[in-house]
Amino acid sequence: MTFKSLLPIAAERAVEAYLAINPERKPYVLKTPTEAINPKAVELCGLLYQKLEPLHIFPALTGGQLYKDGQRKDIDIILYRGSHGGALCQHDIYMELTECGIFMTANFGRVIKGHWQGYEIDLILPEAPEGSY
Repeated sequence: MTFKSLLPIAAERAVEAYLAINPERKPYVLKTPTEAINPKAVELCGLLYQKLEPLHIFPALTGGQLYKDGQRKDIDIILYRGSHGGALCQHDIYMELTECGIFMTANFGRVIKGHWQGYEIDLILPEAPEGSY
């Protein structure tokens, strides 16, 4: 089973659990995560996970992709350090981002802007040194 294949199942179970706790709520049709979120955003998170997991850095999709309908102007992803990770080495992260096919256009310290397969992306590194964004 892949991460993508688990998303619809997780969404369905979340709705069932919510309705069990709140029986007065009428069921309504929910978009599954794969319908609501740009599939390319999910694909990019999967690619980043594969490349950055050895560095104990993990991607988390955020921003309008999660809660707004329609096309978004960019893909926002937080890159956070796992609890077992060592010191944050931005150089290693940049090398892996390049390996993922990300073309970095600006680096503001905690925010890296770039392009990937025609999409604008913002990568947020909360633990990076403060920059000038």
